[in-house]
Amino acid sequence: IGARDKWINVNQATGVNYVRVLGAYSYETFTLELKWEFEGGNDELDTMFGNQAVKDGISLKFGINTYAEEHIDPTAKGGTIIEGKENAELGGTVRWLWVILLILNASILIFYVSWLMNKRLGKW
Repeated sequence: IGARDKWINVNQATGVNYVRVLGAYSYETFTLELKWEFEGGNDELDTMFGNQAVKDGISLKFGINTYAEEHIDPTAKGGTIIEGKENAELGGTVRWLWVILLILNASILIFYVSWLMNKRLGKW
């Protein structure tokens, strides 16, 4: 939210949208820091939170919802590369699945054509 050296009120942290392109085998790191301002402008609320912190402790909960979409360019760069994946080949598993599917379809086609030929010749 904003710059690294800029603090915002926790109430302003809701509904923040952050869009980033991440390359294959990469990740993004987020750091959340909280700064307790004793002079928040509401002395009653500050005193209440201070007393509660001493008595029971105070906790803040943040929820981060993420979703991913496939980028139009599979070679797009961005994020931090996972170690050992710098030269990883994109789509290796999917490529093998397509090869297997092609071999399976070719086998079925050859069987079907040979069955038709034998049936027409009356040998089946």
